[in-house]
Amino acid sequence: MLRKVLLILLATASFLPACVAATGGKAVKIGFISLKKVSEESLKSKAFKEEMRKLLEEKTKALDAVRKEIADLQTARALSGPEQAKKEEQKIAQKILELNNLNKEHSRELQKKQLLFEKEILQDIGEAVKEVAEDEGYTWVLFDEVLVYKDESADLTFQTLVKMNKKYTGQSPPAEAPTGSGQPETKPEK
Repeated sequence: MLRKVLLILLATASFLPACVAATGGKAVKIGFISLKKVSEESLKSKAFKEEMRKLLEEKTKALDAVRKEIADLQTARALSGPEQAKKEEQKIAQKILELNNLNKEHSRELQKKQLLFEKEILQDIGEAVKEVAEDEGYTWVLFDEVLVYKDESADLTFQTLVKMNKKYTGQSPPAEAPTGSGQPETKPEK
């Protein structure tokens, strides 16, 4: 573990002079964001989670309806004679197949929506980070999840959330970050 950390520090130290050279000798200003916080706390993410919750609820109701049909058929089979029981058994097998297919279809649909959303939110984060970096003169913006040390004054998480939420709601952002512990969650007025 210590060896990995030392290798990362060595690689970072050898990388920084190349950064300065790549920017034509001007100072490199590096900021960071918490990808997890931005992706979880953005209004778009919260709206998507609610949409997915409702969709999952709807899909669960559809699956439950088929399960109830299977249970009703099993009850009918138990109460019927041998010939009717065979017919009910075939209906049960068909309903089980229908249930399995419906379950797979719902899973694919939910997964497709999730992947599409993840692509969109990462694109939105990238655009917001670019705007914040350009506005505040940052050369590079990294994800804090990979940093060994960070100066909290270079944390652009709040500004990124404000930009994303402004774009999502179409409203102006607050003038400054509220005071408090850590970076606050943004909640623009509706």
